[in-house]
Amino acid sequence: MNNSSSMQMNVCADLGASELKVIYQIGDKQPCGMSLLPNILEVDSSLVSMYRQQQMSISEDIAWLKLKKSDTKVIAVDQLAENIFSLSNYKQLKINLADWRVLAIIGKIITIELKKVLAYPEEISLNLTVLLPFGESSGDSDEDSMKQDIKFFKRELKKKLKSFYHNDKKRIVKLENIRILPEGVGSLMCSPNDNITSTIVIMLGHRNTSYLYFNGDKFVNGDTTILGFHSFVKEFCSKTSGQEKNNLTTTTLWKSRLDLNELYRISKTDRSEYQDIELQTLKQAFLDGRAELWAKIKGWLLKELETIEFDKMQFTGGVAEFLQPLILEDEYFSNLPIEFAGSQYQETVKKSLTFPGLREEKINELSLRLVDCYGVFSGVFQC
Repeated sequence: MNNSSSMQMNVCADLGASELKVIYQIGDKQPCGMSLLPNILEVDSSLVSMYRQQQMSISEDIAWLKLKKSDTKVIAVDQLAENIFSLSNYKQLKINLADWRVLAIIGKIITIELKKVLAYPEEISLNLTVLLPFGESSGDSDEDSMKQDIKFFKRELKKKLKSFYHNDKKRIVKLENIRILPEGVGSLMCSPNDNITSTIVIMLGHRNTSYLYFNGDKFVNGDTTILGFHSFVKEFCSKTSGQEKNNLTTTTLWKSRLDLNELYRISKTDRSEYQDIELQTLKQAFLDGRAELWAKIKGWLLKELETIEFDKMQFTGGVAEFLQPLILEDEYFSNLPIEFAGSQYQETVKKSLTFPGLREEKINELSLRLVDCYGVFSGVFQC
């Protein structure tokens, strides 16, 4: 961001159920990658004031939103919402809270970028692309209710961006353009389609599993189901003692895909003689739950794709990496022309973006999960 009186912002936001993954670019600067927790919670402003008084300092992850300065109710977002009350509703459509999540994203971007300038820009304009599950992303949906949800989201977002408060600071943003695309399409955009006539993209996310069928680069059809990492977390917690479906559990289970000993982080036993026994129980619940998740996803995919012929199958999304060992060992899928977009394009993402304020470990994790977003960002904004 420069010191001129205007600021042009290009943003691609993947509104994931476990993490909001974002790539943004200010003017012609190098694009940046960042993430937020997706948590949204309406609370009394007095609760936020009390929380602030208890903290030595407030990080960029502690954020709240409101539309009027006088509002006594505010929307806690990101880490603040998680700290106050960790709650997720995976049955709710992502588009129903998308406007507040986009406001949280834009507010955080402005906060980061204002540290680099001497004066606040007189005008901020936004070109926005949002990734949502197939079925929530198309205005051509067969369901009238979904068409109305999409129209309502666009209308409400444009109105809210005109004047909102992020951490009690007024922000005014002009929404120049907005696109809504299905999750998974960015992975295809990363991949060269030389001599490929048809591709099935399998998007394995925290909340949804979807497939998108393309003939060349033309979308043909697709579908989605409520099967994802959240299903695994729920099953894991039901088979173990005292485990809670919160961000710590989710993050630990994700990291445990590489090393099962990471599960000690959520151990509930404080007596050393029982810790080994509990860790073995957690490990078995992890392995059983992961196998069960793949079995359910596989069953759905086999039914949906039974009559579709294709040249390539591309797995994408964070859960694709989580399930990769099982997919590669699967008697049916291991014989198909498959690739994993995350591991294939992770380094490209990492080298193409900057990651303000993030540690190397987080950069590695986020660049893996940003592949879909990166493909769309590069295609839409031609970076």
